[in-house]
Amino acid sequence: MSGTMQPRIAVIAGIRMGGMFSLPEGEFVIGRGEGADLSVADASISNRHCVVVVENGRCHIEDCGGLTGTTCNGERISGRQPLHHGDHIGVGIAEFVFLVESEKVHPNSPVEIDASPMDPEAVTVSMDDNPTRQTMVEIGRELRYYRRDVPSIREKLLLFLFKKLPAESAAIVLIDKAGSIETLAHQRKNPGDPVRINQAMAERVYTEGKARITPMLMCVPMDGFDDRLGVAYAATAGRHAPFDHTHLELMSIIATVGAALLEHASRLNRMESVISELKQVLEVRDELVGESAAMTTLNRQIRKAAPTASTVLILGESGTGKELVARAIHANSRRSSGPFVAINCGAISESLLESELFGHEKGAFTGAAAQKKGKFELASGGTLFLDEVGELPAAIQVKLLRVLQEREIDRLGGTKPISIDIRLIAATNRDLETSVARNAFREDLYFRLNVITITTPPLRHRDDDILLLARHFVASFSREIGRPVSGISVDAERMLVNYRWPGNVRELRNIIERAVAMGSTGQLVPADLPVELVKAKASESLNLQEVKTTATRTAVQRALARTNGNLKEAAVLLGVTPNHLYVILRNLGISLRGPV
Repeated sequence: MSGTMQPRIAVIAGIRMGGMFSLPEGEFVIGRGEGADLSVADASISNRHCVVVVENGRCHIEDCGGLTGTTCNGERISGRQPLHHGDHIGVGIAEFVFLVESEKVHPNSPVEIDASPMDPEAVTVSMDDNPTRQTMVEIGRELRYYRRDVPSIREKLLLFLFKKLPAESAAIVLIDKAGSIETLAHQRKNPGDPVRINQAMAERVYTEGKARITPMLMCVPMDGFDDRLGVAYAATAGRHAPFDHTHLELMSIIATVGAALLEHASRLNRMESVISELKQVLEVRDELVGESAAMTTLNRQIRKAAPTASTVLILGESGTGKELVARAIHANSRRSSGPFVAINCGAISESLLESELFGHEKGAFTGAAAQKKGKFELASGGTLFLDEVGELPAAIQVKLLRVLQEREIDRLGGTKPISIDIRLIAATNRDLETSVARNAFREDLYFRLNVITITTPPLRHRDDDILLLARHFVASFSREIGRPVSGISVDAERMLVNYRWPGNVRELRNIIERAVAMGSTGQLVPADLPVELVKAKASESLNLQEVKTTATRTAVQRALARTNGNLKEAAVLLGVTPNHLYVILRNLGISLRGPV
């Protein structure tokens, strides 16, 4: 690159389009993080996504391993790739062109530099006073930080309508694919008063996709990339300040840019939701893996239950992974492409729980400012998981029973039933049979829930899985926290195995996370573990002979106690001859008292 000017990167697509960045000697980081030299507001890319390196007069680009990758001239790069004048770089939604302003242009470059002087007849045109351009710039500037916040974008768009138009009232009306309508509307002088909307005009504009204007009313469509999102509506109070076509053009700009921002925000939210679901599926696969007999049985039950449409009741202690089992059933069911919606019935007050489950209409109660769909509706086509179902209040038990029988719900304040299509999975750490006997849980609801029953084993019954899970958590948190931990010392492993784990897998996970975060060595050692593990006595030996001896002693003592010390009867119970039992007693040092 001898004889060239300092290399630069020009932004040709994305939020910072038109920007130009000089590349100094060394690394130039492109990514989402605040520490990046060129920050790209895109949730799909990494904090440190790729690096452009200027070294000894040469430039190259390196991808840092993000999921979405980096492209150069349309091809995804791997490792280090040299850069030439005019190369196009793609990072998420952004696109850049690499410039070195050299006379030697790369033969495959789409850019050709014209070094001739500027045409003297070129006329300077200022765009500063252009109202359309000013509106677009203002919208872009003010909304650039609300890339996923749909409600805030809607509020800002409404403010822009008042700012740019002589409107006394305005509204943003959004219509989803299911036909549900969400309206945000205000009056300039009396923000709390209702806004009157001409239904015929709004429906006509939405259906035809063409704007309408009268001296006192304007309505324009809000078109997204793929679908029409709704309409923007404005009204003026009197003919002394009528709307004209300049106002219509400004309103169209606000509606068009706003629709694009709203759809982009919705897409980002959906992407994050999908990523979250994928992480949860990976978590299920990791944490339900086990080699113990208890986990083998559990996985077999999940495989059998998943393809059915039956209601599943998951029983087990807190921290044994009941929600993970529910997610595994959903992920392997015919409904896996639908939503998985979870709610903890014991964590919400009775008054709020009913609204959370069944939804409510606008004005159904004080504070119900808009219609809200409940968990049953949100789970339509998928699975609804009711955790801690044993905590349900009696009144909601009755409603849940009706839902299971009729497959329809009533929103609070609603006037007609709504059909639902869900699979129900419930879980509890309570003994529901005891609750039924005490009249604390409806017997008919219990029978409705208890179609397929799966019991999650406590960790103390999964000795073979303790170290397997512990090592998995160490590796996982080591990556997440960024502190390299290679494994677990022998002494620390012994402590983990000997502990009884009253909090089950959740307790193990929390202890390992704390140990990885707060430890100071390359291995997890006893000093990194909490005091309850340090004090725990070795209740079970890892020595096979000691385990066998302990088990034999326990079985013999129980047989002798059951037969009141009768050697012959005890031998029958144990499946050995009396002479063999006598030898066992002598080896164990057990004295025989009672009849022979």
